[in-house]
Amino acid sequence: MKAGTLIFLIIVILIAFGFVLSDSLQTKQDVQSLMNRINDLNTKLGQAQTQLITCQDQGEKDAQTIQALQKKAEDLQTEIKDLNGQLASLNNELAILKAQQSLFDLLSENPVLLTGALLTQVAASAMKFSKKLGIQWPGSGTNREKNDYVKLSLEERELLISTRRNRRNKK
Repeated sequence: MKAGTLIFLIIVILIAFGFVLSDSLQTKQDVQSLMNRINDLNTKLGQAQTQLITCQDQGEKDAQTIQALQKKAEDLQTEIKDLNGQLASLNNELAILKAQQSLFDLLSENPVLLTGALLTQVAASAMKFSKKLGIQWPGSGTNREKNDYVKLSLEERELLISTRRNRRNKK
């Protein structure tokens, strides 16, 4: 392996590792801010429920205040559920980023695996766009329409004709 290729692979690995670390740190900060927000909302919910109980004791003349506080408590509970959903998705994203980081660690330890992974992606992309580029891969089995003909060379036609005649003569 040439030294330039090795240096290039090391630089690619370091850049990828930097992106993974950056995303991981940002996700951790987002998780922490959401946890702080949930705690604040839980405190506000407790206060709202305490005020609701106090208003219920006052009776009928505070009915409008009770309804407003119930609505506020419901809104806060809905917001907590939304934030819990966001927290779950961020935790999933954090798990994915940790898995990617371990993969990058494995690839950085063995540059041969990195080369194989990159070549696999290139091959997959080539296979995916081969139809648009007009490339036919051997054994890929194309679906031809009924009126689609294949042009054969003179030698191919003669070989095909002689093969068919030989099959007829054998029967």
